[in-house]
Amino acid sequence: MDPIQKKPIVRIVEAARGFAAFHVFLFHLDDIFDIAAKFPLWAPLINLLCGYGHQAVIFFFLLSGFSISYSFHGKDLSSRRSIKMYAYQRFRRIYPTLVVTLLLCSSLIWAGNALTGEYAKFLVRMDVVQTLSSLLFLGDIWKGAWFPTFPTNPPLWSLSYEIVYYLAFPFLWKAIQRFGWERMLAASVLLGLLAAAPAIGWGIHSFPGNVASLYWPWVVGAYIGYLKASGQKGFQMSPSQYFVTTSWLIFAIFYVNRAVPLAKVELPFLSDWLFGAVFGTTMYFFMFRDAKFSGWKDRAKTIAVVFIGLGLLAVCAKTTLADGTLSVIARSTLVAALFSFFPLINAPRGAIDAVRAFLMPFEKIGGISYALYLVHYPVLLFFFYWGAAQNMAWGISLALACPMIFIIAWLFEKFFQKKASAFMDRWIKPHI
Repeated sequence: MDPIQKKPIVRIVEAARGFAAFHVFLFHLDDIFDIAAKFPLWAPLINLLCGYGHQAVIFFFLLSGFSISYSFHGKDLSSRRSIKMYAYQRFRRIYPTLVVTLLLCSSLIWAGNALTGEYAKFLVRMDVVQTLSSLLFLGDIWKGAWFPTFPTNPPLWSLSYEIVYYLAFPFLWKAIQRFGWERMLAASVLLGLLAAAPAIGWGIHSFPGNVASLYWPWVVGAYIGYLKASGQKGFQMSPSQYFVTTSWLIFAIFYVNRAVPLAKVELPFLSDWLFGAVFGTTMYFFMFRDAKFSGWKDRAKTIAVVFIGLGLLAVCAKTTLADGTLSVIARSTLVAALFSFFPLINAPRGAIDAVRAFLMPFEKIGGISYALYLVHYPVLLFFFYWGAAQNMAWGISLALACPMIFIIAWLFEKFFQKKASAFMDRWIKPHI
C-alpha cells in the first residue's frame, strides 16, 4: 500500500496556496515591469499589495509541511519500502514539472537571445553547473549559496530548501514517535537558532545554515496538519480573541525590528522567523474554523477583523525603518488582515457571499500553484525584454504575458504532470 493516500482537500489550504502563488506572481510582475514607478500616485498602494513575495514563500513552507503531515497521518514510515514509496511520490510530484520548466527556461533564453541582445547575459550563464544545480536542488540566491539558481528563474531557490525538508520528514516522523510533537517543535526552533547564529553574530553565511534556519516554519505547518488530520480541535479562539493575540504579536515584531535593524544581515533570519510566527498563528487559528460559524455575531466579528486590520494598516503604512523600507508592523498587519478572509471561504450562503466569491478563484489557482510558481518569472522576463526590443508598450507586453503564464501553468499541472505521473506509476512504481 502507498504510504500517502489522498485525503479530502482542505479548502482553506488550497485557497491559501493559490493566494500565496498569485502574490508571488504579483510581486515579480511589479519587480520586472516596475509598475509602482509608472504610477507614482498609486505607488504606496501597489507596494503594499505586491511587496511580500519573500514572505509568501515562507508561508509556502508552512503549507508544504501541513500538506505532507496531513496526507501522511495514520500511515507508517518504519519500513524501507514505505520510505522508498514516500520518496517516489515526492519525486513524482516535483520532478516532472521542474524538468519541463527548465526546458521552457532554456527555450526562452535561446529565443530571447535571437530576438533581443539583452538575453546574451543569460545565455552566457546557462552552463552545465547551473543546470545541474537546479536539477539537484542546490541552487540558492542568498549569501552563502553553493551554487546559483538557473538563469531567468531565481524563485527556484525555495525548492532547494523544500526538498531538504521532504527528505527529513521520515526522520522527523520517527523522532515524533519517540519524543512527541511538542519536543520536536522545540528542537526545530533550536536548530533554526543555532543555524542562523553564525550569520547573525559573525556574518558567516552558508547554504546548510540558510536551509536549516527556515526548517521550523515547515515543522509548524506539519504540526497543524497533524492536528487537523487527527481531528483535534486545538486551541479555540473567537475572531476577537484571535485579533488581540495577533495584534500583540505584530507589535512585538515591530519593537524587536526597531531594536535589531534587519538590514544588518544579508538574509533576514529575524524577519523570516517573525513572519513565520505570524503565519503559524494565523494558520493554526483558521484550520479549526473552516467548517461552521456559530451565528451572525461570529461572522460580524470575523469581518470586523478584516476592516480593523486594514484600518491599522493605514496607520502603520506611515511608519518606516531608518532605511526607508516599509516597517514589519505594516507588512504583518496586511498579512493578518488578508488571511482573515480565509475562514469565510466555507461559510454558508448569506451576507458574505460577495467575499466568498472573491476568494473562490484563489482556490482554483491553488490547483496549479506549483506550476505557476515555477513558470511565471521566466515568462514575465521574456515578454518584458521582447516587448522592449519591439518598442511595444509595456501594457501590451503584460497583457500578452499574464494569460500565457496561466495557460502554461495549467498545461504543465493538469496535462503534462498527469501524463508523467501515469507513466511513472506504470514503469517505475512496480519496481519500488
